[in-house]
Amino acid sequence: LGWALSGGEDYELLLTCAPGSQETLRKAVAATGTSLTFIGAVVPAERGVTLVGKDGAARPLEPAGYDHLRGA
Repeated sequence: LGWALSGGEDYELLLTCAPGSQETLRKAVAATGTSLTFIGAVVPAERGVTLVGKDGAARPLEPAGYDHLRGA
């Protein structure tokens, strides 16, 4: 799980959309032959980043991985 969440050279495009517009967006993007996977929701920053498992259990995630923008 650690490698999947913060490991190396994997790239995906991420985007946000308005609540309730997921299916409209999925259909529009599907017309290009591309599929979408919805992975979460944007919440207030003070709630932090949380991983919710299939069992519904929530686990806070600490920042990890390489920060390309951090000063040397």
